[in-house]
Amino acid sequence: MFEDSTFESAGRIRTRSRRWMIAAFTFNTTILLALILIPLICPQALPHHGISFLMTAPAPQPPEAPPPTVQTARPPT
Repeated sequence: MFEDSTFESAGRIRTRSRRWMIAAFTFNTTILLALILIPLICPQALPHHGISFLMTAPAPQPPEAPPPTVQTARPPT
């Protein structure tokens, strides 16, 4: 069964040219670079609500109340 599924091509099967592989790689690389560089070149196109949310400082904590003073009762002398 395995012997029937394999055969020797003796160079009769042509592979696709390397030009298409290089062209596809160049095309995909160009798209990837565009997706990375466009937000870096035009930051005003980014949504502002996400940036302002990340850059706001947290509200200051209210001052703590001083600890209560403990008064001990002394016996009269």
